[in-house]
Amino acid sequence: MATSNRIGRARSSRHHLTHALRERLPQRPWRPLGKALLCGLGLMLVQWVVEQSGPGVFLTDLLARGAVAGLHLVGLPVRLEGLVIQTGDLRQPISASCLGLIGVTGYLAGLLAVPADWGVRWRGIRRDLPLLVLGNVLRVIVLGALLLVSASIFQFAHTILLGAVVPLALMGLWGFWLYRDVGTLPVYPWGFVRIVVFTLPLAIGIWWFLLYPYAILLMTVIRTVLNSVAGQPIQGVALVEEGFKRVLDFQLAEGGFRLEMADRSLALIPLMVLLAASPLPWLRRLQLGGLGLAIQFGLHVAEAVSLVLLGRAAPAVVPVAEALSDFLTLVSGPFLWLLLATPSPAWWIPEVERRRAEPV
Repeated sequence: MATSNRIGRARSSRHHLTHALRERLPQRPWRPLGKALLCGLGLMLVQWVVEQSGPGVFLTDLLARGAVAGLHLVGLPVRLEGLVIQTGDLRQPISASCLGLIGVTGYLAGLLAVPADWGVRWRGIRRDLPLLVLGNVLRVIVLGALLLVSASIFQFAHTILLGAVVPLALMGLWGFWLYRDVGTLPVYPWGFVRIVVFTLPLAIGIWWFLLYPYAILLMTVIRTVLNSVAGQPIQGVALVEEGFKRVLDFQLAEGGFRLEMADRSLALIPLMVLLAASPLPWLRRLQLGGLGLAIQFGLHVAEAVSLVLLGRAAPAVVPVAEALSDFLTLVSGPFLWLLLATPSPAWWIPEVERRRAEPV
């Protein structure tokens, strides 16, 4: 009898929660996204300081030496020149970003953006921080294994894993925290996650197909803005392919500068995947995808022009600005999805609960 009462109370509680979620009007999440952005940028500054500090430099050097030692164990002829691993024609720099701290920064920004007490946040940190560390270790191991297979496959995976997969993995952890600890989600959306996983290869293919015209348009717009608005006369510009990287090479009278653009454009992949998995009409998804692409492109232009102007006016500030740009690259896809699609907990109410909540 006691068990039956508990089940009845649980069903009643779930029924009231479901009914409340369905009646909640969807609103643009400006405030939590703004808070997440401010917290993330602040944490990114702290991360940059840590990476430049003695312990950060020591860990980066230790990672480089450990990677070389591991590759030697499996018989791959590599050598370490400073913090650059070289094998054949491949030269792979090892930087502080390889420590994976940006994943921790993005996750903490998500936790701080949600109204919750510190005990709830601490439960998420205690459970998920070791998973983030383990995930970065696995990323390094997988990349080392791919280097044994092919340098080209390694370069492709190295670019894709950080730019496209990490934002989606962080969204998954953040969503589990909302479900398990905060109680915002009625169930964890495993069906949504499966669609994201199956859609990811297609989104990567679309990104690769769009990369060249995207780069040409980006190069043209940046040149126009620098010439006409910023007063920086560009004498020549070229798109340079370096493996899977796409570098914009701008020539000025007194020199030039280069901008790597492929990494920043990877933010389109999480946006496409999340929109494709959203339970919205397909026409609406396509409309939001076009709008998101336009916004991402505008952000890319603004960041590139800002970095160029900073490089000429205050070169010492550029490394800090690049770190902040890395954070924006990480979160802009999920942020735009949250802003444009306005996902609601009602999306993931089980069908039986949805029917039970319908008015009679």
